[in-house]
Amino acid sequence: MVNQETHVAYLSVQTHRDHPGLIRLLRSDHFPDTDSRAGGVVIWFVARFSDGDAAAMHFHELLRHRLVDVDDGLYRVGVVEAIAALDAVGLNHRAVYISEVITDGERAAIGQRVQRLRQGRRRRYRLYQALGVIAVLYLFLKGFLL
Repeated sequence: MVNQETHVAYLSVQTHRDHPGLIRLLRSDHFPDTDSRAGGVVIWFVARFSDGDAAAMHFHELLRHRLVDVDDGLYRVGVVEAIAALDAVGLNHRAVYISEVITDGERAAIGQRVQRLRQGRRRRYRLYQALGVIAVLYLFLKGFLL
C-alpha cells in the first residue's frame, strides 16, 4: 500500500516588496512561518494539499495567462484572485491559514470567485461527458447502419 503522506505539501500565496504587483506560489514540505515578514515576504494564504505538485499544476492552469516567471513562480495577479485560484483547485486540500489583513469584503470576494471557478470546471466536465456520449452513440449507430 502506498503511503498517502508522501506528497503532502503546503502551498502558499506570497508577495515580496521587491516584486510589486506580483504574487508567488511557493511549495514547501512544512508549514511556513506566517508571523515573520523577514526579507519583505508577506504570506497571505496557506493550504495543505495531499499532492502538492499536482495542486501547483492546477493553480498554474487557472492562472497560466498571468505567468511572469516560471522559475520563481511569479504571477501578475491580485492577492484575492490568487487565493481564490488556489482554494478552487479541485484536489483534496484544506486551507490552514489566511492573513488577518484580509478584510471581510475580500473574504466574501474570494468565496464568490472560488464558487465561479468551481462552477466553470463542472460545466466543462459536463460538456466533455456529453461530447463523449455523442461520440459513442455516433460510433454505435454508424456500426448498425453500415
